[in-house]
Amino acid sequence: MKNTENTLFIISGPSGSGKTSSIRQVMDNEVISFTTRAPRKGEVDGVDYVYTTVAEVDRLEEIGELVERVSYDGNSYGISKGELYGKLAEQDAFVVVDYHGCQQVKDLYPNCVSIFFAIDTADARNRMLERGDNPATMAHRLSTYETELANQVHYDYVLQNEYGNQEETVRALRTIIQSRKLFKKGA
Repeated sequence: MKNTENTLFIISGPSGSGKTSSIRQVMDNEVISFTTRAPRKGEVDGVDYVYTTVAEVDRLEEIGELVERVSYDGNSYGISKGELYGKLAEQDAFVVVDYHGCQQVKDLYPNCVSIFFAIDTADARNRMLERGDNPATMAHRLSTYETELANQVHYDYVLQNEYGNQEETVRALRTIIQSRKLFKKGA
């Protein structure tokens, strides 16, 4: 039987919203997603993502090993059941996914807290420039912002992450996670 006591924190938000860098300052038990895209400068296989091939993702899907699979900007992203349940067997964990991934994960593992990172377009553009995204990728990602921001109503919490103010966002995120852990102990 799978452990359903530990809480999974689902983190979502538009590209450049600071979601990954913020949650990694608060928790360290990350469910690592896979992707078929090439690594960005400074990314490490098995830490930032598991970099794989479309053929391998198709194989995992065929054998029913995927929790979720989404396509974005011509690449596949997703999570394997082994990765998800392995991390949750240890302790509370977090995963960074988009809205569709959030819905798929919640269907499989309902003991979740969902947190959406909102950011205005100019702030997101600055973050993408800092991390070295190419202009074509930035333009495509920014074109999806209105749709992504509209999904924030489906989350348990929404954090507005203003550029240059990440410390405040991290404090708010830490408060959400700590309050959930206190709630669990008192249940």
